[in-house]
Amino acid sequence: MNWLRRWFARPDPAAAFAENRSALLEAFLNAARATGKPRGLTWAAVEPAGEPTFVRAAGRTLALWPVTVQFEVLPGSALEDVPHATVPRPVVAMFVFDGRAWRTDGKAVFNLSVDDVIRRL
Repeated sequence: MNWLRRWFARPDPAAAFAENRSALLEAFLNAARATGKPRGLTWAAVEPAGEPTFVRAAGRTLALWPVTVQFEVLPGSALEDVPHATVPRPVVAMFVFDGRAWRTDGKAVFNLSVDDVIRRL
């Protein structure tokens, strides 16, 4: 009967995030890279730039994690001659808790702080 309780027990979202930080960061990088945005750049690396903030919005538990993104210019793109294109940029990476685990589709909010994103939710 204990296995049944464990099976149906809801994990703590913050603890689940803390246990999987590096895997979540890698999942975010891969998902963001797959979006093809921003055009002419590819996501080269993502580094944490602070601690995640957990919020409830629209019935979902979200993690908003400030990160710094390093881009590389794609050969032949219009950005090849723009030196500013490869400057590391701060973004807010978004994650959604599905009740058992964290997921990401690579959604990144540029030009806003975590507090700004929360106000807009």
